[in-house]
Amino acid sequence: MGTADLHCRKPSKMSDDERKAYDSDDGEAGKSDLKVSYTYWDRKVKDVPVTHSTIAPVRLESQVEAKHDPNQGSAWNTAGTWEERNITSHMKRRLEETLVGLDVEFPHGDLRTSELSKCDGEASVCFVRGKKRLGYEFQLKVKVDGMVIQADGEARVCGYVSLEDVSDHSGGDYDVTVTVEGSRPADGLCKSSLTAFVPRLKQHIQKVVEDMKAAC
Repeated sequence: MGTADLHCRKPSKMSDDERKAYDSDDGEAGKSDLKVSYTYWDRKVKDVPVTHSTIAPVRLESQVEAKHDPNQGSAWNTAGTWEERNITSHMKRRLEETLVGLDVEFPHGDLRTSELSKCDGEASVCFVRGKKRLGYEFQLKVKVDGMVIQADGEARVCGYVSLEDVSDHSGGDYDVTVTVEGSRPADGLCKSSLTAFVPRLKQHIQKVVEDMKAAC
C-alpha cells in the first residue's frame, strides 16, 4: 500500500475525539475543494457572460435568386432537358376570340363569322436544350351568318368553313371545306364569298399562332 493511500484512508479504530477531529479536517478539505471549483467556474462565466444576445438565433442572409428567363423553361429545369406545358385551353380561347365576329367581304349583303362551332385538338409548348417550340393540332369549323339583299327582297344565309389539320407541321396548308345551308341562288352567292374569305381566315389563325409563341 502506498503512502498516499495511508494518508487518505480513514483509520478504523479511533477515539471519539479523534473521529471528530478527522471528520472536521475532512469537511474543511471538501469545502475548500468546493470553493475552488465554484470560484473557477464563476470566473469563466464572468469572462463570457451568457445573455439573450449570445444565445439568440441569428437569421442568415437570404440568397439573391438568380434571374430566370421564362423563355428558357421552368426555373427548376436549369439543365435544359425536355419540358412540356399544356396550353390547349389557352389557345382554344384565343382562337375563339380571334375568329368570331369577323366581317366577310360580301357585295350582295352582310356576312359575319358568328361562332366557332368546332375546336377539337390540343396545343403545348416544349422546351428542349433552352429552345422553345409551339406544337398544336386542331380541327376547326367556323360558322357564318348573314343576309343577302336581292331585287325581290332579303334572304338569310348560313354557311361553314371547316379547316382540318391546323397544325404546326402543315405549314399553313390546311384542308379547307366550304358549305352552305340551302341551294338557293343566295346560298350560292354566300358560298362564293366564303371561299374568297378563306385566305383571310388563315391569316387570323396564323396571327393566333404567333401570339401564342410570343406569350408562352
